[in-house]
Amino acid sequence: LGFEAAAVLHAQDAYGSGFASLVRSECATEHKMTIRNFGFEVDAGTPGRQALAAPVTALGQSGINAVLVVAVGEENTWVLEEAFAQGVLRRHPTSTWAITLSASTSSLELLSGAAKEAAAGSVHFSVMGGTDSNPSWRRFVQEWPSFPPPAHSDSLPANWSSAESFFATFDPSESSTARDIGTYMYDAVAAAGLLACAVAPQGPLPPTFGTDFYNAKRNFFFSGLTGNVTFDQKSGDRPVSSAHYSLNSVLYNRSTEKFSFVNKGIFANGQWVWGGGARDLVYNYMSTDEPVAQLHPPPPPLPPPPLPPSPPISTTGLP
Repeated sequence: LGFEAAAVLHAQDAYGSGFASLVRSECATEHKMTIRNFGFEVDAGTPGRQALAAPVTALGQSGINAVLVVAVGEENTWVLEEAFAQGVLRRHPTSTWAITLSASTSSLELLSGAAKEAAAGSVHFSVMGGTDSNPSWRRFVQEWPSFPPPAHSDSLPANWSSAESFFATFDPSESSTARDIGTYMYDAVAAAGLLACAVAPQGPLPPTFGTDFYNAKRNFFFSGLTGNVTFDQKSGDRPVSSAHYSLNSVLYNRSTEKFSFVNKGIFANGQWVWGGGARDLVYNYMSTDEPVAQLHPPPPPLPPPPLPPSPPISTTGLP
């Protein structure tokens, strides 16, 4: 979105820390942004918002006003509520707070009334898997009803078996889990199989199979259900820009007290395509003012609490 700086407020678990590390690497390296990460950890001994007070305070003192929240479920509620309470989710200058696929409208509806007004206009990012513009995905959906259940499926545990009618009655294009998560799993397995065949097409595996497998990714490419699958020459990871993303506005209906995600743009083939041909976004508090990503200078740290008054000096017993 053209910001010079941003912060990632994330849960300190495998998902949150990995996501934050990827954002820092991508944005700092590819877009020369200043990225600050602020982690929090919620456990049974630190309920709800208590674990968020310190990292949200540190975020506020940094002066960064564009924030990505990487949390799961109700953690998003706690983050936004604490940010609102501390005045870090700002009305002036306009803030832009973003949430990810793991945040739901139902978790946002747990916010207090005032925090709901502040959260309205946030940005919701979600990864997209299969899209109608991808011929591989279209063909997969068309052929899905003809797939047979795996051999001996009825002998497998319940969570592994497939009913005879499964492929005839289930539509993967109507399931966000199948379309936006399962497709990446499918392509990951396909990539592993294709790489293995490229390295060792037949016979026993060579002693250098692991190294050969990793090195083969450098010149590897195939058209998958999630788009063109390739791997970065240096890191070996799939480039972030090769995936598809959806950018949605978080809107709040006061009369129904419900949130909704309304699509505003799609990132595909390395560029954003905006609905209506132009970027049309609102920001927190439903502001139409462009956000200020970095406050200059950052606000000063909070003053220390006042010292308690000194007790009066007793003169009893003095000559």
